[in-house]
Amino acid sequence: MAGSSPLAVNYRKTAFFNARNLSAAHKRSLRTVLSGVAQDPKYRHNNLKPLKGVKNGFRLRLGDWRVSFVRDAKEGIIDVFEILPREKAYR
Repeated sequence: MAGSSPLAVNYRKTAFFNARNLSAAHKRSLRTVLSGVAQDPKYRHNNLKPLKGVKNGFRLRLGDWRVSFVRDAKEGIIDVFEILPREKAYR
């Protein structure tokens, strides 16, 4: 996919509302990682791991918060479907 435009980032309603609770530093970090993933399918980050059982799904650790998303190059989007505090993310 070299030379193609970056993917658009789509936040589901609940993820968008929960993102309001993130600190400014966490919001910057989230934008940085999502922009890296959107531009490069092989983007690496220490706190980014694949989700088990979710095709093209990833989990990002932001302090006590967890962000789950799916990278869909075919549709041209990154779908952020969950932003939750750690204690609620693994239930």
